[in-house]
Amino acid sequence: MSRLVTVTGVTGVGKDYLLDKSLAGIERINRRNFGDELGRQLQTDKDGLASVDSAPDVRQAVASVALRMKELTPLFLSSHVVRSSSDTLQSVLDVEGLMLPDWYVVITAPPEIIIERVQKRNMQGARKSVMKSVDEIDDIQQHQLSIVQQVAHELNCDVLTVVNAPEVDTNSNVETIRQLATRVAVE
Repeated sequence: MSRLVTVTGVTGVGKDYLLDKSLAGIERINRRNFGDELGRQLQTDKDGLASVDSAPDVRQAVASVALRMKELTPLFLSSHVVRSSSDTLQSVLDVEGLMLPDWYVVITAPPEIIIERVQKRNMQGARKSVMKSVDEIDDIQQHQLSIVQQVAHELNCDVLTVVNAPEVDTNSNVETIRQLATRVAVE
């Protein structure tokens, strides 16, 4: 068991928010954001990664970060496993196969809520995320869940899906992730 949990979802879905609440006070768990780590490696912020020119440099940096993350277990890793509707099973497996996570936590939310969150963060200057339409977000979330389920099957790991929406009790989501974190911390 690698004791690595990859938490994924589109930008603005609430990955960091839920992880902040879920992992508070749990010792012996590392936490990283793949985009932050990759940005440091490529000397850019995570919102600027899409504009990095050299594909070979990016692939090499992604592999380097993936191998480094594997060494930090027990680890909760916030990551965009699937970035767009064009990502393929093989392209995702190339990276995820280096880390071999035990779990994927896929966080979803209504696209309208995600748009509001991204707009708010962008207006506050906290991020420079690209705005997507409701349909684009919906397509990416569906594609992401499908690809993550296929990757999990290939890597023989588990998938937990969490809906982060106003009608869902946040405390329930936090408790679900917290239970997984407690399990990972003691195994």
